[in-house]
Amino acid sequence: MGKNMFHHAESTCSHRNVCCDICHVSVPFSGLGHHKANLCVNIPKLCSRGCGSAFTEARMIQHQYECPKRFIRCDLCGCDDSFADELEYHLDGSLRDNECPMRRVICSECKVSLTSKSIDVHCAQNCPRRLIRCNYCKSEINAIDI
Repeated sequence: MGKNMFHHAESTCSHRNVCCDICHVSVPFSGLGHHKANLCVNIPKLCSRGCGSAFTEARMIQHQYECPKRFIRCDLCGCDDSFADELEYHLDGSLRDNECPMRRVICSECKVSLTSKSIDVHCAQNCPRRLIRCNYCKSEINAIDI
């Protein structure tokens, strides 16, 4: 092989193999950009769940089990539509569109502990301290006193 062909094959040919400086895999020079953008396992990539973290492919596998944006099952109600970093808000009721119906709440009148899903019925129908209006005089009286 002539000197010019050797130089071409080693230095300028787009089909020559080069070593990726990140993962050390041999790839054709013409595909190095594509390799680094899409295939290189050592290039950090953003988490697909949207938490904003970036990891190498090897670390991303572990991250999927730790990601704060992974869905997690609530031990109380069994729903699995809360993100791990929002579960405490699901349980304390501060996520109005995703409250746990089985979380414990205290009736503000009689102080009994109930599930969140049953508090409205309790307050309207069962609470001994709920106010009942007298049909005759229209006074309000605690149910326990009737």
